[in-house]
Amino acid sequence: MGNFEALKDGQMADTASEGRSCCGVNIKGVSSEQHSSTKHSSTKKSCCPFLRWRTQIIFGLLLVGFLIGLGIAWQSWSAPPTYAPPAKRPLHDAPFVPTPHDIVAEMLKLAEVGPNDVVYDLGCGDGRIVIAAAKTYGCKAVGVDKDPKRIAESRANAEKEGVQGRVQFIQDDIFNIDLSPATVVTLYLLPQLNNALVPQIEKMKPGSRIVSHDFDIDGVKPQKVLRVESEEDHREHTIYLWVTPLKKIGEFDLP
Repeated sequence: MGNFEALKDGQMADTASEGRSCCGVNIKGVSSEQHSSTKHSSTKKSCCPFLRWRTQIIFGLLLVGFLIGLGIAWQSWSAPPTYAPPAKRPLHDAPFVPTPHDIVAEMLKLAEVGPNDVVYDLGCGDGRIVIAAAKTYGCKAVGVDKDPKRIAESRANAEKEGVQGRVQFIQDDIFNIDLSPATVVTLYLLPQLNNALVPQIEKMKPGSRIVSHDFDIDGVKPQKVLRVESEEDHREHTIYLWVTPLKKIGEFDLP
């Protein structure tokens, strides 16, 4: 019995002197004092390299994902606007919201409309801009709209105002219209439609004016921006003016 106890104590002592296990790996030949000293001198070192490798792999994957996302975002931010009409468009892709009469007057004033101008209103609605141009400035004016009801309403309003001899209303898609005869174009369309009209606008004569109510043209620098509060709806409206040739944002001024 005594020999058994001595043998057991000796095996325990040998085991203690052989070392301890760390992450399943035995550290042999290190005394408790040496182990304690080594532990304190390398507190920042992991006893299991796999943990470090796993952390580095996860961090690397996160970094790669972040860089890919940043690249996609940058491409979307830096992508140029699309200047082309959509392939298929519904009849009412721009809902009819009439421009207040006092804002119509400010649009024509900002465009400096005169008696020798030819005004085209794209998406003319009830014809109020066309009629105001012909009645106030004595110029020729053309309204374009896809909706036959709006064209009929515009013609009736023009006859009522006595300007039917100086105006014309065309039922057609605005992207089918040749704008080269126009010296002034007025718009109250959605932004994507303004953008899609750029190829047609760029064919207009130099010095032609384009005036848009509330919506600008992406990537094209306006010559003037006017903000006016309407007395009709008591809302502030923004009017943009461009003069051809259009000046794209980022282009240098030619001497």
